[in-house]
Amino acid sequence: MKNFLAILLCCLLQYNGRAQDYRQEKIVIVAGHILNLIGDIKKISLAINRIGFIQESLETEVDSVGNFLFRFNTYIPTDAWLTYQTNFLILAHPGDSIYVEFDGNSKERSTILKTIKFSGDGFKTNKQAAEFQSHYFSSILYTSWELKGKAVRKYEPERFKIFEDSLNGFRENIYDKFIRTSSPSQEVRAWARFFLKEAHFNNLTFYPDSHRKALALKQNEWNVPTSYYDFLEENESIEKSLISAAAISGYTNKYLYHYIRLNAQEKLRNEIKKKTFPVNDSILVQTLLERTPNKLLREIALTQFLNDLLNQSDLEGFERFRLSAYSIIHEPFLREPLQRKYRQAKAELTNLTLNHNALLASSSYGGDPIAKIIKDNASKIIYLDIWATWCGPCREEFPYSLKLQKEFSNDVVFVFICIDSEKSAYINALKKYQLQGQLYFLSPMESSLLKKNYRLEGIPHYALINKDGEIAFEGYDLKPSENSTREKIASIIGKK
Repeated sequence: MKNFLAILLCCLLQYNGRAQDYRQEKIVIVAGHILNLIGDIKKISLAINRIGFIQESLETEVDSVGNFLFRFNTYIPTDAWLTYQTNFLILAHPGDSIYVEFDGNSKERSTILKTIKFSGDGFKTNKQAAEFQSHYFSSILYTSWELKGKAVRKYEPERFKIFEDSLNGFRENIYDKFIRTSSPSQEVRAWARFFLKEAHFNNLTFYPDSHRKALALKQNEWNVPTSYYDFLEENESIEKSLISAAAISGYTNKYLYHYIRLNAQEKLRNEIKKKTFPVNDSILVQTLLERTPNKLLREIALTQFLNDLLNQSDLEGFERFRLSAYSIIHEPFLREPLQRKYRQAKAELTNLTLNHNALLASSSYGGDPIAKIIKDNASKIIYLDIWATWCGPCREEFPYSLKLQKEFSNDVVFVFICIDSEKSAYINALKKYQLQGQLYFLSPMESSLLKKNYRLEGIPHYALINKDGEIAFEGYDLKPSENSTREKIASIIGKK
């Protein structure tokens, strides 16, 4: 079996003649100048791709003449998305000082990338990376949204795989043209290869969800077998590079939560048939270790899994795997930030208490929780939020929920229903995000019944219930951060 990251350890040697020591963090400075500033755009952002972790997003002010400056620490080479009107990737090594100058007047990546200028450390590397991105983002592979949309809608899985494989010819043409015109270093060649392969994996991985959405199908009406995702298990031999952080992170996420998770679910179903009920996360970790012979990929995927538990405020879950995981995760760029994040999360949650306006409601009544909520809040307008601790988009909306509650506190009852989650992670999330209102936690059986009765296909799911107990609006578009949500609430209340 040829894993996508099979010889990634080779990157612990040298790049472009610069010896690397990945045992210590070093500062990276990214400074620059924006020509032709847009008057109302005062900020620029940098999203650093952290292998084994989520992106770290930085934002800074652009001064009156267009200058900006970022600083961040890293153990290993990485790439990062620099965003003004549009975004593009820059490549950095630990200790680099990079200077970039580009035209802020354009929203087109390909236009910016043709005129961008680099100086400082790694200027040749970034010049070559910009040339590759210019080729890719102006190619049919990136611009043919209509063609790909038709294929997603029309083709069944095997036919879509054939279609997607046919695009590899275009990828090879882009890569070959890049090699001929830019004569890039071995590092940039490997980075470009990873970039193209990850785009291929991305299209294949998200095809099932996109196909269902295009045809308005439910998951129980149409799905692919677990074996569909076997393409994530192997890859053709290509040079590996840690600087391909965006591609490696994207691949690891798909490998862990599609290939590994789905195989773990099959294993869990078999255990249930035998009348044993292991912890689901334990099955996932066990499956990861069994199916991942490559040491570095195993460390990266396990780090990402544990990091996700911390993001979910699931300290109990993290601590269940902590000691055994530390015996597997040895790379400093994974182990040390993970330990640091755990200490910070534990200290933060230890000092937090529930919001004094939080009402922990009981759901142990053996009936329909939403019907009970409507009955308990008769003649009241209800804003309903169905969420889970592991759901990133759910958690991202909580700060907006608090703002919405302040605005409509006298007119609307806010109800949060947590499903498919661990109780300890639920309590920690309530503390971390200071949720208030009527807060329900459903058991696995209650969660299953709720999803079945209301045909929930995904979360977060929101509903707005009027005084007559009728669902006036519902769906993901009703999320607290949308201005239209505020307008819909106001329309039911009868306020302008």
